[in-house]
Amino acid sequence: MSLLTADIYSCSPKRIFDYVKGESLAFWCVCAYLFFEYVRPQSIYTWIDFFPWAAFLLVASFCFSFTEKAKVQPNPVSKIMGGYGVVVIFSTVFAVWPRLAFDNLDAFFQWLLVFFVIVRIINTRERFFIFLLLYLLCNFKMSQHGFLSWMLRGFSFANWGVAGAPGWFSNSGELGIQMTIFTPLAVAFVAGLKDKWGKGKKIFFYLMPFTGVGTIVASSSRGAMLGLLGSMLWRLKSSKYFIKAIIIMSLLVCVVYMVTPVEFKERLMASGEDNTSMHRLDRWEAGWATALKYPFWGVGHKNWDQYFRQYLDFGVRGSAKIHNIFMESLTEHGFIGFFTFILLVFYMLVLNKRSRAIANKRGLPFELSVSYGLDAGLIGMLVSSSFVTVLYYPYVWVHAAFVVSLYNSLSSKACYEGKVAL
Repeated sequence: MSLLTADIYSCSPKRIFDYVKGESLAFWCVCAYLFFEYVRPQSIYTWIDFFPWAAFLLVASFCFSFTEKAKVQPNPVSKIMGGYGVVVIFSTVFAVWPRLAFDNLDAFFQWLLVFFVIVRIINTRERFFIFLLLYLLCNFKMSQHGFLSWMLRGFSFANWGVAGAPGWFSNSGELGIQMTIFTPLAVAFVAGLKDKWGKGKKIFFYLMPFTGVGTIVASSSRGAMLGLLGSMLWRLKSSKYFIKAIIIMSLLVCVVYMVTPVEFKERLMASGEDNTSMHRLDRWEAGWATALKYPFWGVGHKNWDQYFRQYLDFGVRGSAKIHNIFMESLTEHGFIGFFTFILLVFYMLVLNKRSRAIANKRGLPFELSVSYGLDAGLIGMLVSSSFVTVLYYPYVWVHAAFVVSLYNSLSSKACYEGKVAL
């Protein structure tokens, strides 16, 4: 490992700033974009909400990315992402209401642009580390707010849960999904670097997963709780210390159960039988029937809500939301889109495995740990988003960008030729 990399891995603000100030405009812009997209300061401080900051920074990142010399390493995830874009176009052309689909193309293609911008720019180990750290800090702002909100109401239950940053995570269900991604990533970050920190930094970074779990409980989201459990079980299967991991996770489950409000426990026990569960089951049944009717490209990109209201809603069914990320892909993009989405998820896991092999071979414990965290975060996200309509939210697409960027930073030509000391 180079002295520069060792310095920033210590998480010294001065060392990190010394490195970042010498970085390119592309890197500065993509980091600023991440901050404005996830923290949304323009929504919190309305006096700066006079300009489309996130959109401007994304376009600037895209333009400046062409000044970058490093190239994206060939990988299946990037190809499948492009393939999904083609599916969306065909789904738009053959939609029940093509005009509605065309008017909403940005709902998907903004994330396709975000994905390719990130993977073009985040192409070294140092950049990956700093970008991941910024991502965790943005999430930590939400998690500590969620945890403090729960604490201030006496750790009691509330139907509305807790709110995250304005925008994508303002609803407690969406915040809960983001926490199922954030929490295992924060654990992986700590596991990979804790030996490089003093006591103060350890306390600070240990608070990340602690508040992440607390916010999941505070969100009152059953899907998020299942997502957290799913990510834990996935990580358990790949642990070298299986018995020790079972004991630690069992203790964690017991602690979470004890601090979970009684009302939330009752909601969990009523899963599958209460009105909310029946509502979801009804939508999934309608979605499956519709997919069989439109098997290739679905009813069309962003056409489901209109299709449901016009052909399936008889005035007593309420919201048209499908409440499942897989069913959302299936109904709007057909079986072709659905299987492309499944392939994307599968190859994200495959690419993480390749990153692990490289990190293990070259003795890079931080990247090795993060690859496991990306796996667990992906599983947590998929489980929790199986109950929410979030296909066009940042979850999958930004996570895919992190997976490719990790692989790209580890397998770049500069890294293998020793231009980046390891």
